[in-house]
Amino acid sequence: MIKDGERILFLRRSSKVGTFQGYWSAVSGFIEADETPLETAIKEVREETTIVSKPIKAGEPFKVRDKDIVWTIHPFLFEEKNCSIQIDWEHTEYKWVCVDETVSYQCVPGLDVVYKSLGL
Repeated sequence: MIKDGERILFLRRSSKVGTFQGYWSAVSGFIEADETPLETAIKEVREETTIVSKPIKAGEPFKVRDKDIVWTIHPFLFEEKNCSIQIDWEHTEYKWVCVDETVSYQCVPGLDVVYKSLGL
């Protein structure tokens, strides 16, 4: 999760990704066999937004079930001020929104738990 003041970066998933096309989410990715969750988070933020940064906070990992798939989520919070965002092919658009505004969007499962685990 990336924040700028009171707002968070919201990304809309493209039709080219494997799951939840068209849903709103935060930066996400799969942990490769040779990576830690932190290394993956830093890599995915850079790849999906061009932001080069380190997280300021980590939340407790948790699991989310979607039908027969169980995802393990490792929440990290990054903070950027007035940064320039360039999204990659995984997303079609982005918005900076307040957490309480996210209820009006179709979001990936567990995103609200991420907010809470990071104290947002």
